[in-house]
Amino acid sequence: MSVLLVGGDVRQKFAYEHLRSMMDCVSFADSCDGICGGYGIIALPVPVTRDGAYISGTSDAIDSFAQKIDLGTTVLGGKIPSELINALRDRGVKCFDYNNLVSFQIRNAVLTAEGAIYYLRQYYDKCLYGSSVAILGFGRIGKILAYLLHAHGAKICVCARKESDAVWCRAMGIGSVKIKNFGLTGQNKDISESDVIFNTIPYNVINESLAENIPSDTPVIDLASEPYGIDGGLVKKYGLNYHIEAAIPGRYAPRSAGRAVAEAIFEIIRGREEIL
Repeated sequence: MSVLLVGGDVRQKFAYEHLRSMMDCVSFADSCDGICGGYGIIALPVPVTRDGAYISGTSDAIDSFAQKIDLGTTVLGGKIPSELINALRDRGVKCFDYNNLVSFQIRNAVLTAEGAIYYLRQYYDKCLYGSSVAILGFGRIGKILAYLLHAHGAKICVCARKESDAVWCRAMGIGSVKIKNFGLTGQNKDISESDVIFNTIPYNVINESLAENIPSDTPVIDLASEPYGIDGGLVKKYGLNYHIEAAIPGRYAPRSAGRAVAEAIFEIIRGREEIL
């Protein structure tokens, strides 16, 4: 199976280096122009596009990419836009998003959680040990972030939706509150007494009644995708110390992030018939 990795950032180049150590017939190119033929798999970057118009790190337009791909080729990538998926499938070209692999999601969650803590240290002048940290959401990133911060000795309050999340928190020895009750008990005690707030929920869960009780020096680190955890207007209105952190794995741990991509590609190839 021949694989071509295209474009992207330094993470894609590390993915190429790692995949080369795992299998033969692996190539790398800065562009798809004129070289897409003859490859069984073309691996696009993570994310496939940052601006919606071009494949990340290349001059290849999204709207014409599908026409360059030979039938029988499989296209891989992270966060593949729906219009590209449809264009490829209309031509009979198979495609698969890394984010459909649970193993890839977990690896990325670990890198994101660790990078988020590293990022926080740049804006936080206290010790994590003994600090009160609120984590909104308890998905993969929320779970690993809670685990790592708990290991640092932080006092965690996880704000989650499901009763099963509360049970997991008790099993881990950390505190929890239902998201609908967050900041509403004890006159917003939960949110006003948090030294740090991490959001992992792609929804405006921090409304005005909560935003007005967040101290202006409390770091609010948003790890979610759009529309994020709070409306930008509320951030400006209350002068919040708010930070949107995106693409953490590729920025803070590109070699490890590249390895995660390579392992995803290898897993897809190994289980190709079952996955595709």
